[in-house]
Amino acid sequence: IARFTIDYNLPGVEHVTIAGATHRIVDVVIAPIKDMYGKVTNMIVQHKDITERKRAEKALMESAEKFRILVENVKDYAIVMLDVGGHVADWNAGAELIKGYRADEIVGQHFSRFYPKEDVERGRPERELATAAAEGRFEDEGWRVRKDGSRFVANVIITPMRDDASQLRGFVKFTRDITARKQAEMALQTKNEEYESLNEELRSTIEELQAAAEELEAQKEELRVVSHYSRTLLETSLDSLVTISAEGKITDANTATEKITGMSRKMLIGSDFSDYFTEPETAHAGYLKVFEQEQVIDYPLAVRHTSGKITDVLYNASVYRNEQGEVLGVFAAARDISARKQAEEAISAKNKELENYIYITSHDLRSPLVNIQGFSQRLQKQADSIKAVLSDSPLTPETKARIDAMTDKGIPKTLNFIFTSVAKMDTLLNGLLHLSRTGRTIMAIKQIDINQLFKTIIGNFNFQLTELDAMVTAQDLPSCYGDENLLSQLFSNIIGNAIKYRDKNRRLVIEITAYMEFGKAIYSIRDNGSGIESRHLKKIWDVFYMVDSTLADAGEGLGLSSVKRIAEKHNGRVWAESESGKGSVFYVELQTIEFYE
Repeated sequence: IARFTIDYNLPGVEHVTIAGATHRIVDVVIAPIKDMYGKVTNMIVQHKDITERKRAEKALMESAEKFRILVENVKDYAIVMLDVGGHVADWNAGAELIKGYRADEIVGQHFSRFYPKEDVERGRPERELATAAAEGRFEDEGWRVRKDGSRFVANVIITPMRDDASQLRGFVKFTRDITARKQAEMALQTKNEEYESLNEELRSTIEELQAAAEELEAQKEELRVVSHYSRTLLETSLDSLVTISAEGKITDANTATEKITGMSRKMLIGSDFSDYFTEPETAHAGYLKVFEQEQVIDYPLAVRHTSGKITDVLYNASVYRNEQGEVLGVFAAARDISARKQAEEAISAKNKELENYIYITSHDLRSPLVNIQGFSQRLQKQADSIKAVLSDSPLTPETKARIDAMTDKGIPKTLNFIFTSVAKMDTLLNGLLHLSRTGRTIMAIKQIDINQLFKTIIGNFNFQLTELDAMVTAQDLPSCYGDENLLSQLFSNIIGNAIKYRDKNRRLVIEITAYMEFGKAIYSIRDNGSGIESRHLKKIWDVFYMVDSTLADAGEGLGLSSVKRIAEKHNGRVWAESESGKGSVFYVELQTIEFYE
């Protein structure tokens, strides 16, 4: 018995039984008929038309490949396929980017390794799968763990996969890193606390000055408290995903794209992708940039809905190719940042309000300072005149002793206290003006050669470092993007602190190193100075906070506040590790790709 498939393309052939067929796929079975002696006398040939089945199989394969390309290019979502027991069966490039594992490291492992240890011990992963299986969907926000042990806040959606008989075959798990959104919410709270701290410090300083000059005509300055920051918006919608041809035409789009544009998928396909943005030329420029750089990260645009609604988005796009490596087009994912942008605008507005408040307060306080200083000097001259007049007058010894006590001790002591307070207040106001200027600076963002920047900074400290016989080492450091003047100020403040708070019983050593993490450069400045007790580490970034205010060169407590503000203006962050008596390490995280202020 023989069995084979024939792909017919022979019109008019007599043994093709389907009338009018010009191209059919036929399953053929041939069986011999034998006589009693085993001799083949006839053949039975059976034809079965399987053309439609083959076409359906081909269409399914093409659809599956298209879906695979779409999922594989999703960078903002970790898409993980789990078996019934919760073991990883497959995942996309977004999962590798977010979680840090390669596919060959994680396939076959239980998905609980993405959860903090305490959640695993409480059986949280298993409960999530059970809920998804029972209710058809599970969604939650919480901490997750990357390969390197670092934690991030994730939005997680788990849905079950079932066959035609409703038997559970596994799960699909979608994970999105929402740490940035949570940090924005925390930043709002931090800024509010910072403002309250600043307000309290200013009030205390003014009260101290008024007490010192209570015999003079004082002017009272009222400080108005800025209202609390606006609350952040709720969770954004799912990302808009589109594929775009080399000619700039949309070839496919998901449901989120329909929602954000107000257009159906049928209407979107074939249209020019730039038509749906408020600035088509900017969108087209970003599209061309993808072909130049292979990808574009966090490209800011605004999508216009048919209703007129505008949605701010960040686009992440990359080219996709066929098996021969030829570029077919662009895959783009748009993340709705409307809520985050509003939060950032709220922070920016409050920062400007705070900076204006600082500037105006610092500027206006100079007038009473000048008055206090002038009247104090006049009082000094008047006291000297009184003493000169009385010295020529006939006085009893008791009266003369009392007058001498006032003119030689009492009045000079009071005036000295006033002059010292005025000088302290003047230094404080200068620091506040400098801090307000830092926040008001418009950045000139460009690629910075950090090696050259540190070379210049170390050169500026050359005299002090030479006098101290200090040793400074720096490895080859990766470049970053930012404002050169502000970054010079940031790193100068940190190195200046290392010199100021050195351990005078040993040679000062400063080590400058860096490493890359998730596409960002993290620079570290390590010293072997006096160190900082752990209870101070969270407060050293606050305005006016000083670890030890009794030191002669303690400063105003504004240096590290400026460091933090500059890092935040660069979409970065700073933190420190230290141990009293053993030195400190200051870390600065900065962007290695071009960003927008």
